[in-house]
Amino acid sequence: MLAARGVALDTKTIRTMAYRYAARARLVQQVERTVFEDTVVGRRVVISSDGGRLRLREIKRGPKPQKGRGRSTGAWRAPKGLIIYVVNAEGKRAASFAPCIDATLKGPDAVFALLRTSLQRLEITQADQVLFLADGAPWLWRRVPLLVYALGLVAEQGHELLDFYHAVQRLGQVAALRKDWSATARTRWCTH
Repeated sequence: MLAARGVALDTKTIRTMAYRYAARARLVQQVERTVFEDTVVGRRVVISSDGGRLRLREIKRGPKPQKGRGRSTGAWRAPKGLIIYVVNAEGKRAASFAPCIDATLKGPDAVFALLRTSLQRLEITQADQVLFLADGAPWLWRRVPLLVYALGLVAEQGHELLDFYHAVQRLGQVAALRKDWSATARTRWCTH
């Protein structure tokens, strides 16, 4: 479309422009003091973080292979994601609060910078209880007390919890160490 209008840009230039625009949008998102419609005053807030895996296709230089397709590599990356939501007294997610979901490929420090910005904009100190829910990754749990301190949360407000699926995974690993148990006994122990 640009070429039809007389604008000659190669793919690399367009990609660079897109990356810079995305970086500006992220900066505006972090700096701008948007007011959330929902409030966390007197509510229970859950903050969950976890990693993942995704495969990014990157074009390789060189001639095309025999089948004529472009050459590419598929490097695996580990994004770090987070979600902030509100629960009611029974622990069910409150439908009236739109969850805040974000992720980055830049690593743990970037995730906690995003988290800190989002929680400050939500005025998290006004919440009754704040639950940090995650897997057993040491990189995460070392940063939670620092975040609690930086946000100004009182010790009684903040709670930390290992999520259910990762806890069950660890229990399964412990049960597997018991060689004298049968597979049924291991499963029964984990279920109990």
